[in-house]
Amino acid sequence: MVTIEMMGIPIATSLTLLAATWLHANAFGQRSILSSSCISRTTGRRRHVGRLRVQLDSTVALGPDALLENDTDDLDNRGEAKPMDRRPHEQRVSGPRKARRLNHPFQHLYRHSDPWFDDNDWNDTIPISGEVYEFYGDLQSGSGNLALDANAHNNSTFAQQPIDVKTSLLAIQYLSVHGGYTFDEIRDMHARFPPLLEMDVIRHFRPKMRFLKECLGGATAAGQVKVLSPQLKAHLPGNFFGSRLERTIAPRHAFLVHVGLPSGKSLWDDALKTNHNQKGSDKSLLEEFLLMHRKPKQFAAMCNKWRNIYGSTTLKDNLPITSEQIVAFDKLFQRGILSAARDDSAYSFTDGSHENGSANRKNTNILPSLLQTANVTSAQLIQYLIQHGSNPWEADVRGASLFHWASGCGNLDGLKQLV
Repeated sequence: MVTIEMMGIPIATSLTLLAATWLHANAFGQRSILSSSCISRTTGRRRHVGRLRVQLDSTVALGPDALLENDTDDLDNRGEAKPMDRRPHEQRVSGPRKARRLNHPFQHLYRHSDPWFDDNDWNDTIPISGEVYEFYGDLQSGSGNLALDANAHNNSTFAQQPIDVKTSLLAIQYLSVHGGYTFDEIRDMHARFPPLLEMDVIRHFRPKMRFLKECLGGATAAGQVKVLSPQLKAHLPGNFFGSRLERTIAPRHAFLVHVGLPSGKSLWDDALKTNHNQKGSDKSLLEEFLLMHRKPKQFAAMCNKWRNIYGSTTLKDNLPITSEQIVAFDKLFQRGILSAARDDSAYSFTDGSHENGSANRKNTNILPSLLQTANVTSAQLIQYLIQHGSNPWEADVRGASLFHWASGCGNLDGLKQLV
């Protein structure tokens, strides 16, 4: 027997659905119940609160050409509605939330494939050498104090689960092959920074190693691959590989380049300190940069100190560098190369408002934009982003490249930087 509930559905539509359901029910020898959705009239307009569904008495479906689908996602085994799960999202799912924005690669640094990088072919299927297995066995036996107990790593930022043996082996081999670290140096780094061997090579080690080699000029030839310079390794702490490259390290180093302060190779080769009678200082410029780069006010104080000692190649006035200028530059840099190519930051302000409404349009006469606060242009941002590992050949989800966006938005200076 077929039961029809007509609430807000036209008679012709109901008869059509009834006929189609009756034909399918007779073809499969099954009885079906056709129930329509409810229409709420509690408000001034008609609001759809249900879904038109066909329920069968057995588990046999109507077929691929059925007009209606069997929707039982919201029902339990007894056919009743499931209670709403009000737990946080992290407790309801087994994996991370899918990204809502699809243009994240424009904000990535040194994460793209490029034949120019000697570690471009690195992947998790690379065979592990026997020396790495032997060194890992020594660490596991207790000489390196590497415990595999999950309770020993509850305070770790990187490990939410017990350490994966393959992850540790790949980390050791990557540091040895592409970093030029000896096993004793890896042991000392792990002793000072225990999460070192918990980090993934693709996510953590490779982008930062490329930054050290390409942006800081710390690469030296060692056979067919490039490794870190011994002088750079002497000034580099182990916790550098746990820092946030896109959020803090790269934007603050790009700011040093922008204001003409010591950057790149001059941070660690000690030649600049020798020329300015600073050789007796305890820390190198790189160590001081890594120590002071996190907080904007501390970083601004360091920049003003370096400006008084070493001078600036770009700043011509005597105005001090402020934390507001640093924060504005960080926001522009973190927006990525797509934003710089479109030159859409002219309407971004320090308070996060945009020129979308009449209330926000008033801010254009009061607050300066991020570009004005940071005293930087879109062409300069493109230059700094490419210099710090952004991919100029990246395309968006619709296939439009940075060249299309720069030319379409009339950003001639930005297009010249891309070319």
